[in-house]
Amino acid sequence: MNDQTRSTKTSANQGIRELAVMKVEAFLRWAGISRFLFYQEVKRGRIHPKKCGARTMIPVDEAERWLRDLPDIDTSSSPEEG
Repeated sequence: MNDQTRSTKTSANQGIRELAVMKVEAFLRWAGISRFLFYQEVKRGRIHPKKCGARTMIPVDEAERWLRDLPDIDTSSSPEEG
C-alpha cells in the first residue's frame, strides 16, 4: 500500500468515526449538566433525544441546537464591584 492509498483510506475512516449521536452519559459530560437536569430539559421539551430499543441517544446536531438556544447571561443587571 502506497502513501496516497493509505491517506485515502484514513480519510474515509475518519468520516465513519465522527459521531452522529451521543449516549446520555456522553451528553452529560459534554454539556456539563446532571442527569436530573437533562431529564428536566427533556420534560420541558427543550431537548429531543431519540430512542433505539432501550438506548436513549442525543443527535449531535440536537445537542448543539440545545446549547445555542440557551439564554445568554444578562450582564447589564450584574451587581457593580466596589
